[in-house]
Amino acid sequence: MTTKTMTVLRSILILSSWLFATMAMAEEFNAKEAFRAPVPVPGPIIAYVSNELGGNQLAACHEIKALDLFEAQLVSLNASTKAYLVKPARMCLCGGDECPLWLFKAKSKVTKPIWHTNGASMVEVMDKKLNGYLKLKESGSAAANGHEAMYGWDRNSYTEIYANVWTWDAEKNCRVGKETTQLMDGTMVHHTKKCIQDGEKPALTTP
Repeated sequence: MTTKTMTVLRSILILSSWLFATMAMAEEFNAKEAFRAPVPVPGPIIAYVSNELGGNQLAACHEIKALDLFEAQLVSLNASTKAYLVKPARMCLCGGDECPLWLFKAKSKVTKPIWHTNGASMVEVMDKKLNGYLKLKESGSAAANGHEAMYGWDRNSYTEIYANVWTWDAEKNCRVGKETTQLMDGTMVHHTKKCIQDGEKPALTTP
């Protein structure tokens, strides 16, 4: 490969990365709704998530085949990296309105998730990056409690960089929560949120 060819390829790569950064838009996924653009779930991924859930939980779906229990959609994490977002295709594998979800790198030789949540009602691939990959956000809530968390890329997988867990204080008629935020140096700082009104959004201070 000539020096000129390498320069052209490098320029194309830089341009592609710039275009992705400027055109990236947040994508939201409802755990209870079917994916808008589903793709076949690779067999090794089905085997992995089935094993993670275990036979007792799979039995809750009675005689439905494992192949029909899960669905996937490809999402872009940066200009050159796509991943399978995997979730149950049947609510029998979910708890209330929240379902487990996984993220697996596409074309990876190792079947291991780069992100996982035990239960969420909404997942968002955000339009902001950390360490070259788009951030993730998950959330879920019920009448008496709720949670949200944000994740950033850290070498080989996503790690939590923000969390807010709250419960409803019936006596004071307000939300009481615990908030954890990662500072720029990686330190996790904990805060106690008292009487957060329903419409108030907690301050997100993340890298």
